Formats: sequence, structure tokens, C-alpha cells
Amino acid sequence: GEDVECVPMIVTPAWAARPEREEALGKLVGAHLDHRGPVSTRGLAGELGLAMADVLGALLALEGDGAILRGSFTTSTPLAQRTVKEAIASADDTDALAEVEWCNRRVLARIHRLTLAKLRKEIEPVSAAALMRFLLRWQRVARNTQLIGADGLARVVEQLQGFETAAGAWERELLPARLYGYEPGWLDQMCLAGQVVWCRLSPRKIDPVEHEPLAPEEATRLLAELTRVAAARDGLDAFPPIVRDAMRAGERAAAKAAAKRKPTPLRPFHEQIEQRRSDSSAAARRMVEAWRTVRESADPANDESWIPPVGPDEPALKDPTIALVIDAIMTRCQDAAATRPQTALAIAGVLCRAFPALPELNVAMLALDAVFPVTPQRRNAPSRSAPLALLLRRDATWLRAAAAITTGEPCALSPLATRLRDHLQQFGASFLPDLVAAVDAPPDAIEDALWELVGAGLATADGFASLRVLVDRRRGEVKSHFDRAAPPAASANPVRKWQDAIKKVRTRDRERPSHALRSLPTAAGRWSLLPAARPEALDAEASARQLLLRYGVVFRDLLARESSLPPWRDLLVALRRLEARGEIRGGRFVSGFVGEQFALPEALDELRGVRNPGPVAEVSRVAATDPLNLVGVLSPGPRVPAIVGNAVLYVDGQAVASLEGGELVQRAPVPHGARIDDDLTYHPPPRPHVAASQAALPL
Repeated sequence: GEDVECVPMIVTPAWAARPEREEALGKLVGAHLDHRGPVSTRGLAGELGLAMADVLGALLALEGDGAILRGSFTTSTPLAQRTVKEAIASADDTDALAEVEWCNRRVLARIHRLTLAKLRKEIEPVSAAALMRFLLRWQRVARNTQLIGADGLARVVEQLQGFETAAGAWERELLPARLYGYEPGWLDQMCLAGQVVWCRLSPRKIDPVEHEPLAPEEATRLLAELTRVAAARDGLDAFPPIVRDAMRAGERAAAKAAAKRKPTPLRPFHEQIEQRRSDSSAAARRMVEAWRTVRESADPANDESWIPPVGPDEPALKDPTIALVIDAIMTRCQDAAATRPQTALAIAGVLCRAFPALPELNVAMLALDAVFPVTPQRRNAPSRSAPLALLLRRDATWLRAAAAITTGEPCALSPLATRLRDHLQQFGASFLPDLVAAVDAPPDAIEDALWELVGAGLATADGFASLRVLVDRRRGEVKSHFDRAAPPAASANPVRKWQDAIKKVRTRDRERPSHALRSLPTAAGRWSLLPAARPEALDAEASARQLLLRYGVVFRDLLARESSLPPWRDLLVALRRLEARGEIRGGRFVSGFVGEQFALPEALDELRGVRNPGPVAEVSRVAATDPLNLVGVLSPGPRVPAIVGNAVLYVDGQAVASLEGGELVQRAPVPHGARIDDDLTYHPPPRPHVAASQAALPL
């Protein structure tokens, strides 16, 4: 101050420059803040012994230069909670500015780094089994953690939205595992109310034709290999592992069909062999030449695939079970991503054992024509294994944005699907009877075309019932009480081709009266096109928040089964930003995994509680289509295929067994005395019998 007097007097050197008062105050305040933490305007003025107005002017000047930051660093009411209007109104409020805290930018960054490092060291990492126990509770799959009612369904959908899994698994495996007494009407009500929408996030790329015919030389070589397989009748071990599950499915289909029909007396096997050996080689050559001639001269515009003529003395080819077996094998091979030659080998390997009266050459030709038809055909039939996702309508825009980035060229559609798309684009959402009248096609053809649009990620429906009937329908069965069943005499005609058998099963009830059409479940609700996905709507922070809501703890390896996500580098930036705000925690939470890990604060509290298993083993059965099927991700070993029907058994967070293709696969040892049934039922070891101590008798 001006009244301060120094004895002896400090003489200012002649070479020293005397700054202006405002500049001197700025340097004094800046130097003080360079070596201390956050301080308020009032507190700094008291420490320096200067007027608060002078200190506030210097602070505002330093803030304008970017050297310091204002905020609320030590109080419990952060300024970020104020609205913009309140912040502008308080900009000139002297009393409010007196309580604002100030801190040097570099000092604040150092404090922040040290704080994060301290918080990260507070968490001791847990094992992968402990993380699995936490996830089972976090997603309401563990026993006594399920939710109840429609409100619980809303929470489950909010947690699982954006996860793609088999369409038939949502109401069969995922939702019932998380909700007590799940009712399909709950989901229908949410869809019709506009809260939930279902669609495919990763569109299927449908080529104009799915199968190209083989060249004659390649077909001859493959036919010879299929004939050898049919003659050898080898077991499953002789075939590639990728098709063994499909072959088991075909054998089960044959056994189930054989159990439903009356046994037909057959000749002894040695007589069948002798009969086959007695067939002249000239007849076989004529069949092969006829097959080659028809294949080389096949007209691509013909819609019917050619099957070689069958003599009337071969009753096995008239068996409709062949069509069911081939269809079962091809469906499983398609789900397992097997190649077409591998699929043909699987069909031949099953038919030769399921139908011993069938000659090897006919087995080979059936398998070849099933996989490589002369006329390429599109396979867009509804399938319960098609991946679909449930979304909250308010979040559908940014959830579908990632698919717009990963999608390349638009998929090719059939002519009927193209007409439906154009009609929906022109007239908007339409009911099924309106589509039938506008496009002038049978209802089942309209349903197939709608499913094609769904598979391409272009269409959806108001209600979930429309999807349910597409997935669960069995063409040939009556869909309502008003449908006309086919006359019994029509089913008495012999089936000579497996394609004819499938067509007969699928078109038996094609013609329906108009009142039956209105009663179809697909007629409930309207069908509409989804808005075009916009890449600019991609929100990495929203995706990071969704993953934290789903898993509680997030790191890169845990997201192996997630699809339609932004790149991990973008998610990492968003997660670091959330950690810097103090909304989530970063650190090393799970041992055995590399990379940065992040978690919600409430998830860490629950993760600490399941660090050690309880006295009673926690047993949970998880479907393979569930996002908690993390075998091969959190635990070593091969993954369990995400197919409807497969399941994983967890005991205290460890995968001990899995059910794959109807077979039990042991993955880890179980406690002594425990056992697992073929249906994945776990029986704990018996409790040791302890004899009750006898009370002492009074003397």
C-alpha cells in the first residue's frame, strides 16, 4: 500500500522498468496462482492484502489471456449445473464473482491427473469369474434378480437396446430370463404405443442370386465325391467340424419323422446291397448323362430347379421326410457359415444313413441339386436365426447411424420386394390387406417380401406380433379358425422331389378368404419403411453410455459380440471425457485383460460385493444368443455358437458346460459329487451328513 514505509528505503535501480499498476497487479496475481491450488476471489484478495476490485480485474484479465480458469472446484454446487441464462446474468454480479474459484490451467490439469491416479489405485482388480457373477446380477439373469411387469420390460429393453441377436430368441430366451412371468402382450403394447421399435441394424447383403450353378467339370468331380461319401457311410468324425451340428440336426429330424409314422417293412440290408449291385452300369451312365445334358441346357429364366427322373421302383425318394432332413441340414449349415460343398457333403452323409434303401448315386444327386440348383434361387424365407434388435424409438437415430457407416452398396431386392418398398415409400405405413390389394400378390408372398425388406434393414412394423408370426409360422398349418384346410386327397399324392415336398408343405393353405386374411397376426399393425440411417447422427458418447448401462464395466475385449458400434478409438475418447467429468471411473477393474477399463461408480460397488463366491453355488443357465454368452471372451476355450437352442451353464461365474446342437460339452471340472444332465441341469454335490449330537441326560 501507499502508507507502507521500508527502513532502510529500497532504492529502485536506474535500469529497472516501472510497470503500470494494472500490469503489476496482473503479474502479482498470476505469480501467486502459479504455485497454489484453487482459491476464491475473496480469499485471494485477503491473502494479498489488496482490494477485491483490483484482484477481480487482474483475474478477469488473466482469464482473457487463457492462463487461468474459473469454476467451482472445492464446493459441492458446481457452476456447470447453472443454466446459460443464469451464467450470463451472474457475469456482472460482483457478489457472485467474489465466491468464484480460480486456478492456474497447468496446476488444475496436474491436480486432475493425480486425482484420477489415486482413484484408479483404490480399486483392486477382480477375476473374470467375479466379473461374470457381477454381469449375471447386473443384467437381471441371476436367480432372484429378475424384474416384474411392463415397467421391468422397459428397463430391460433400455439396457439391451442395440444388441443384435436371433429374432426367435428375444421372446423365447432373452426376455423370459430377465422378467418374471413374461407376457408377449407387454412388448406388443410398448411397440404399438410407439416406445419400442424392432429392426435389423446390420443389413443383410442380398445378392441378386444366391447360388451360381457349377461348371460341368466341377459338378462331375463333386458328384463323384458325394457318391463316395454315400457309399462309405462314415460317422460324424469323418466330416468337417463346422457341419457336424447340422448333421446331428438332420439325424434328429429323420428320427422324429420316423417316430411319427408307422414302420414300413424293408428288405434285409444284404438284399438291398445285392439289388444295387445288380443295377447295370449303363443305366447309371444314362442317368448321369441325362443330368449333365439338362444342366448344360438349363434355362436360367425357369423358376423350377431340375431333379433327375426317378424310377417308380425307388420308394425312398417318395418319402417326404427327405425334404425335412435336407431343409434342417441346410438351415444349420447356413447359420454356421459352412461352404456349399461342405453342405452337400453333410446332406449326403446323413441321407445315406437315414435312408439305406436310397442308392448312392441318387443320394449324391439329391445333395448336389439341393445346394447347387440349376436355377439360382433366392433364400429369403423367414428364419428365427436372423439377427434383429430392439430399440427405444427416441434412440433409434444414433443407434442406426453406425450401420450406415459400415454398410456398403445397397442390397439387391426381388421385384416384389421392390414394389412393396416403392408402395410404402409413396403411401406411407400400410396394413397388410392394403398391401395385398395394392401389389396384387398372395398374402404369403407379401409376407416373404416384407421379411426381405426387414432383412435388408429397410422395414419394420408397428407391433411385435407381425414379426412373431413371420418367425414362428409354419406354412401349411392353419393360421386362423377361418382358414380353409387343404383336402385330404391332396396329401395322398406321392412326393418325388424334395423341392416339390417343400413347396407342397409351404403352399398347402395359400388360398384364404378375405375374412381369414384380416384375422392373420400379421394384419395387426401397419408396416412401414424405416427412416434412412444418417452417418452424421453417430454419437460415440451415447454409444459409450449405452455400453456402460448394459455391462457396467467396459473394456475392448468385452465388446467382442457387439455389432453396429462406432470405432473403439472414438468410444475411448468419449469414455475418457466422461471420466474427466467425474461421471465414470477408470482403472484396472478386471485382471487378465489389456487396455483401458471404465466403469460406473454404482457398478464398482456391486463388483466389490461379488469378489468372492458365496457359500452356496450360484447356478445360471444362459442362452447362447444372450449377450452374456461370453465363453471364449472372458474364459478360455472355443465360443458357443449363438444359435437358438444352445446354452451355457455358469456355476459361480465359471462356464462349466454348454449345450451345443443337443449335445453336452464339458468345459470345466465340477465339484466332487456334482453332475450335469444332458439337458444342462446342474445337480450340486450332496451335503455331508452330520449326525446330530445327543443331548446329555440328567443324572
